[in-house]
Order: sequence, then structure tokens, then C-alpha cells
Amino acid sequence: MGTIAEHAKLARAFNLTLTALAPVMGALAMGEHTLWRLAALFMLGAGAHVFGFVLNDYMDTRIDRLSVELGERPLVSGSITPRGALAFALSGLAVMMVLGIFLVGLSFWPVVVLLMAAGFATLYNMMSKDAPGMDFLVAGAVGFLCLFGALSVSLDIGPMAVVTATLAFLQVMFMNVVAGGLKDIDHDSAGGGRTLAVAYGCRVIGRARRLVVPVRFKCLAHFLEGTFLFFIFMPFFTGLLRPMVWQVPVLVVLGVVMVSMSTRFMAFRTFDRPLMRKALLTHYIINFTLAPIMLSAMDIWAIVIIVAYPLGVAVSNLALHGGVAKAGTM
Repeated sequence: MGTIAEHAKLARAFNLTLTALAPVMGALAMGEHTLWRLAALFMLGAGAHVFGFVLNDYMDTRIDRLSVELGERPLVSGSITPRGALAFALSGLAVMMVLGIFLVGLSFWPVVVLLMAAGFATLYNMMSKDAPGMDFLVAGAVGFLCLFGALSVSLDIGPMAVVTATLAFLQVMFMNVVAGGLKDIDHDSAGGGRTLAVAYGCRVIGRARRLVVPVRFKCLAHFLEGTFLFFIFMPFFTGLLRPMVWQVPVLVVLGVVMVSMSTRFMAFRTFDRPLMRKALLTHYIINFTLAPIMLSAMDIWAIVIIVAYPLGVAVSNLALHGGVAKAGTM
């Protein structure tokens, strides 16, 4: 059980449900209702998550060791060897590709899109700390996963599938550029990481660990959020979807809460990773709920997905770290 728990920590199990749902959301946007196909797409997304996140830890171990707060990560603590981590990552890739071919056969464009997802994830993990802006690669990988889910239903992709894939891309961009950039700013800047947060001047100063977040970085964060919200509401304004009475008010309230949360954690005066983890997890959950609520205008069953990510976060954190909001490997 200890080995299983360490592998779950290495795979960032608290966030696995989020990636696993990307191809499911793409399929739902195309009207897919077959339970076994949606389950297969979820497992495919889970394999992609294992591949991407384990490879990320494998490549970033040197920098991660500069932060004592990341001591729970198995490659930092030594509970899993680098060779074992690489084998685990490749097993995730194998699950992703085998299930993909099972679902679409050797249909050219779906297979190409799935390979693009794997390729973008690999490039990101090789280059993420070497040049600012590489976040678009991992965001593109998740966007391609979402598109694959749509293509597994039909090669004639509808506009809602494109909107959903764009939302997946923007969601991961924010998570990586803003949330990931700030929570790792202490050891990224100390270890020579060249992320957008470092390039925009975010840093931690002195023993008091004063957190500096320049205005231009806050503007970038709110631009990403604003663009995300534009695509959430755009299907209603353009007539692609007809909203139910409750949807737009609920989406407006959640959108305001989401922006308020990001404003709050970018205003932290002291770098406190445990506190930031809790704020970021709350932001992730609110951010995730918006797309399923929007898609429920097509199919009310989409709203069931809303509980999947928070439940996955709670169960994983409770089992691995002893608390619902304790993502020790985040």
C-alpha cells in the first residue's frame, strides 16, 4: 500500500480527475452519451495525466529539491527511483495510446491529435523551465485531449467542441502560468527556472519571504480569466446554446467568485505555500465547474460531472496527505 500511495503522490492524484475529464468534456460537447465510451475516454485522460505529471517531476527533480516544502514528492524524498518514475510515466502513455486506438482504430486525424497531445506534453516537460511561455505547450496538450474526445464521436467537429477545447486550453494556461508560477516562485527563481512568473518579476525576498507580484503579472492573470469567461458566455450570446433560467446568474456569481479568489492569492504579502495551496485548490474547483454548467444547456447530465473533480481532490488528499485541502505534492 505504501508503494501505491507513493505512485499516487508522484502522479499528483489530487488533480488527476481534471485531466481525465478533458476528453470526456470534448465527447459530451459532441452529444456522446454512451457510458462505456465516456469511461474509456476518462481512463485515456487518466493515462495522459500520469504520463505528463510524472515526466514533469522526473525532469524537474533538481529544481524541486531546492524547496523543503516539496519534500513529500517521491523523487525528492527518494521513495521512487528516477528509473521507476520514467517507467511509470511510459505506462501512462501506453494506456493513453492503446485506449485511443481502441476507440477510433487507425482513423488518421484522431490519432494525429492524440499524438500531438503526447508530443506537446513531452516538449513542455523538456523545456518548461528553460524559456518563458512554454505553458502553451501543456495547455495545448490538454486542449488536444479535449479535441480527441470530440473526434472520437465524429470527424465533423461542431462549434461547441471547439469552444470546450478552447476553455480547456485557457484553464490550463491559467493553472500553469499563474497558479503554478506563483506557488513555485521561491525555488523556480532560486534554481534558475525561466517561467513567465519569473520573467514578469515575481519573486520572494529575504528571510521574511515577502512575495512580490508585479501589476503586469496580475494583468496577464486577469486577461486569461477574462478570456476564459468570454468563452463561457459566448455560446449563449451567439445562440449556440439556449440557457436555462438559472444558468447565466449562477455562472455570473461563480465567475465573480473565481476572479475574487485569484485577486486574493495574488495579493498575498508573504509567500506561504500551504495557504496558497488551499486558495488555489478552491480556485481550481470553481474554475472547473463553469464549463460543465455551460454544457448542461446541451445535456443536463453534464452537470453530474461537477462533483467528479472536487470529489477526486477530497478523496486523494484525505487518503494521501491526511486532510481534504492538504495537497502535499502540489
